[in-house]
Amino acid sequence: MATTDLYADLGVKRDASSEEIKRAYRRLARKFHPDVNPGNRRAEERFKKIARAYDILGDPEKRAQYDRFGEAGVNGGGFAGGPHPSGGFGGASFGGAGGGPFEGFGDLFEQLFRGGGARAQGPAKGQDVETHVTLTLAEAARGVTRRIFLGDGTSVDVKIPAGVDTGTKIRVSGKGRPGGVGGPRGDLFAIVQMVSHPYFRREGSDLYFDLPLTIVEATLGVQVLIPTLDGRTQLTVPAGVASGAKLRLRGKGLPTTKGGARGDQFAVIKIVSPKNLSAADRARLQDLGERISEDPRAGLPWAEEGK
Repeated sequence: MATTDLYADLGVKRDASSEEIKRAYRRLARKFHPDVNPGNRRAEERFKKIARAYDILGDPEKRAQYDRFGEAGVNGGGFAGGPHPSGGFGGASFGGAGGGPFEGFGDLFEQLFRGGGARAQGPAKGQDVETHVTLTLAEAARGVTRRIFLGDGTSVDVKIPAGVDTGTKIRVSGKGRPGGVGGPRGDLFAIVQMVSHPYFRREGSDLYFDLPLTIVEATLGVQVLIPTLDGRTQLTVPAGVASGAKLRLRGKGLPTTKGGARGDQFAVIKIVSPKNLSAADRARLQDLGERISEDPRAGLPWAEEGK
């Protein structure tokens, strides 16, 4: 099997820091990503090499194995991976400076009997992998399929059901890291991160948005064209509505991941006072206020104190 220099694949020195390795991977991955180079087989192969190099060098434990044993250290683990490129068998030297012809056997036996070598271990499931998927509110409302590129250069289409929210984990079995000694691969977990919406606020499967009204609209009632996830619709605002009141639109919220009825949408009333009144309009309002006998603070405990 041909060997390769993983450090050269990422264009970094062998003593590069973890942060330098991460930066090099991100720069090269953006350049050679299959989405950026559709149909370019050379770019695709380069991306696979870059991804494999980072999968090993980006993991401190794997990097240490690679630095010590070469590719044999990450293709089966320790001495069980085959002859070490620099001599010996998986890093156990049979001879060498400073010792007799059997120097190195002690380390070899110690690995075997303490479980340090791959031959002393049974099949082990590979590590799980987590990745974040960013969704808009519209995507969460209808569900979406996202293509996720894995560390080995392959990809998987992940079906994300409708109704997910930030923190929801979508599990894809067998798409994590390879197992040891013939063990099964780990799993992939796609973790949802929602993008903030410009005017909708989410509480579970319900949606809220602010509906500003003038004093006249709130007093006399009005019909307003408002947004929903299904498009714009007419909302009838009753006369005398108070600021802070919540008008319900049933079934206009989000679905739940378990299916069933959709949540509701609420229009939260915000009465906006006029700021640029003419002298004549101000006089009319003052006259109207004097003729209105209702006291909005009547009956409040703090308003009755001192009377």
